[in-house]
Amino acid sequence: MADLPVPKAKYEFEPGLQSVDTVEQDLINQYKQLDELDKFEPPVDRKANAEGGIMNSRIALNGGGSPLQKLKQEIVDSMKPYAPGISENKLQAIVKDITLDMSPEEAQASAVSNFQKMFGMATGGRVRAASGGLADILKV
Repeated sequence: MADLPVPKAKYEFEPGLQSVDTVEQDLINQYKQLDELDKFEPPVDRKANAEGGIMNSRIALNGGGSPLQKLKQEIVDSMKPYAPGISENKLQAIVKDITLDMSPEEAQASAVSNFQKMFGMATGGRVRAASGGLADILKV
């Protein structure tokens, strides 16, 4: 047969329930706090807080920063997939000379120049093709 419920020895309110008096007192305390906040006036004899911190760093978390910083960060972000072994600090150093008044070609030339200075890489082209070195091998 199914088990029947056993009556409790002592019946009382659930522990999480509050009486009307305690709820009323909590509301009064909340209104007092709100009233204090409404009457609050900041002190006038104090210096303003210092600027700085994480939100005033090179790139703010909320996407802030000057238009030049945003442009440089966009360029660095676009370079990351093509330069997986290069740290973001080095990529920032590569784009450090770019300004807002540069044309896209000038900005690219500046970044290429800084990249070549930093890593000492060649400008491109075929090996010894100008002197006819390896190009002679292909003659039939």
